[in-house]
Amino acid sequence: MTYGRRSTDSILVVDDDPIVLEFMTVLLEQQGYRPIPCPGPLDALEKLGKDEVGLVLTDIVMPVLSGIDLIEKIHAIDPDLPVVLITGNADLEKAVLAIKRKAFDFILKPSRPDQIIHTVERALKFRRLIEIEKGYTRVLEDFNREVEDLVADRTKAMMGLSTLQGLRGPVRDLLGACRGLLRRTDLPEDMKKEVSLIAEKAEQMRRIERECRVFAPVQGRGHAPEDLNSVVGEVLSVVAAEAAQKEIDLSVELSDSPLMVRMTRNLLKASLDHLVRNAIKFTCEGGTVAVRTWVEGARVHLSVEDTGRGFPGATLKKIFDPFYFPRRLESGISLPLVKRIIVEHKGAVHVTSRVGQGTRFTIALPGGEGEVKASSDVVTAL
Repeated sequence: MTYGRRSTDSILVVDDDPIVLEFMTVLLEQQGYRPIPCPGPLDALEKLGKDEVGLVLTDIVMPVLSGIDLIEKIHAIDPDLPVVLITGNADLEKAVLAIKRKAFDFILKPSRPDQIIHTVERALKFRRLIEIEKGYTRVLEDFNREVEDLVADRTKAMMGLSTLQGLRGPVRDLLGACRGLLRRTDLPEDMKKEVSLIAEKAEQMRRIERECRVFAPVQGRGHAPEDLNSVVGEVLSVVAAEAAQKEIDLSVELSDSPLMVRMTRNLLKASLDHLVRNAIKFTCEGGTVAVRTWVEGARVHLSVEDTGRGFPGATLKKIFDPFYFPRRLESGISLPLVKRIIVEHKGAVHVTSRVGQGTRFTIALPGGEGEVKASSDVVTAL
């Protein structure tokens, strides 16, 4: 008779009692597992380093090293490897202590074969779920990095085009001044040559600007109605582990109803991801990062507030300057690029900060076809 489904998982069985060791080995083989019998804990540690193991079954009371001490050494090698203790009734107190030290479960002697296999199945399922989660997390992180790199490159290109477009007026004025000088009859010949050269270069700059104009993105093109709450939820699901690791309270207060905004989802998601990750990064352990969404009039609002170190007034005024913060930060983009994304979505950013107490970024986006008219880089040092 077999219990549960068959598996090819390797299971390390550790017991200094040869009868128990043989019984467990035969039972696991009958269920299709690959048991690795070990007569002692040191032998188990040696084999653990050579074989890929999905579970450890170990006795508690053994010479040289107890099962409880063995748990710590196993987890030093593989923190996620489940360990199930085999113990007699007299060792129940020790088994409870071992579970507090992150043992997965314990099996009392004597146990029915079906109880043993049931515990083994649960432990192996736990192991597989951890591996699935790790794989999913790696894929998700790789995907996010790729998206962020694309967003960064695209946004930098947009900023470059905007800068180029900003030269249109000065180049036009320069070209006009040169032509005015060249019309003067009293201009010395050598100066005419210099002015003509300047005019030629100005005309060349104007041609470049015209040629690049066709690459400039049309604001709002490619945007589609999306729920802002849904985007925020995706971001928080990824960064929650970072907050938990630093023991930061991630407070979330989203509006009850969907907040429909015309957006390019990946662009806006990358900008929000950057703000939340940086809030977590600059908040000390035990602090709070609060994310909130709400509607006010025709605008949809989102705020990211932390209890971190805050910005001094002089720094706060420059945080959106691409030449002040040129480096890439945690999410692969930077605050000037965050601002650019929000502006492309016809939105605005307001920042308040107090040194030693924290910073709050508030984003306002049009809820319909409207455009937020407020300045996109309002900053307030408190």
